[in-house]
Amino acid sequence: MSDDIALLKALIARDEAALRDLDNQFAPTPLMGAALIKALVRRLGRHPAAPAVIHLVAHARASVAGGFEVPPAGAEALICGLLGIDLPGVREVLTALSMDELIEIQLTLLTALFADEQFSDRQLDEFLEESQAYSDELIAQATGASGT
Repeated sequence: MSDDIALLKALIARDEAALRDLDNQFAPTPLMGAALIKALVRRLGRHPAAPAVIHLVAHARASVAGGFEVPPAGAEALICGLLGIDLPGVREVLTALSMDELIEIQLTLLTALFADEQFSDRQLDEFLEESQAYSDELIAQATGASGT
C-alpha cells in the first residue's frame, strides 16, 4: 500500500494514532481528488441533477461529526467542478475557498461516501488502488505523457 493511500485512509477514518505513526504532514494529493471523483460518480453518476448534489451535501454535513462546518455552497461547487458540471458561480465559490477548506470539504465528502458504501477493509483498499491508477491516468493526460 502506498504512503498516499495509507495517509488518506487514516485521514478519512480520523485515526489520530495512524496519522502519528505515518509521521507525515498532509498535503493534498491527486489521489484524494481521484478518489472523490470515483466515489461521486459511483454515487451520483457522471451528470447528476442539482437536487442530487444538494441532497448529498446535506447528508454528508449531517453524518460526519467533527469540528469543521462544511459550507454547503463550497461543497456543492466542488462536486460540480470535479464532475465538470458548468453552473453559474461555481468558479467564484471555489476560488473563494482556502486550501484548508477545500481539503476538509473533500475529506468530509469522502468520509460520508465511504461510510455509506460500508466498504470492508479489502474493498476500501481495492477502491483506493483503483483511485490511484485513475489519478496516475489523469496526471499522464494533463502532462501529455500517455502510456497508450
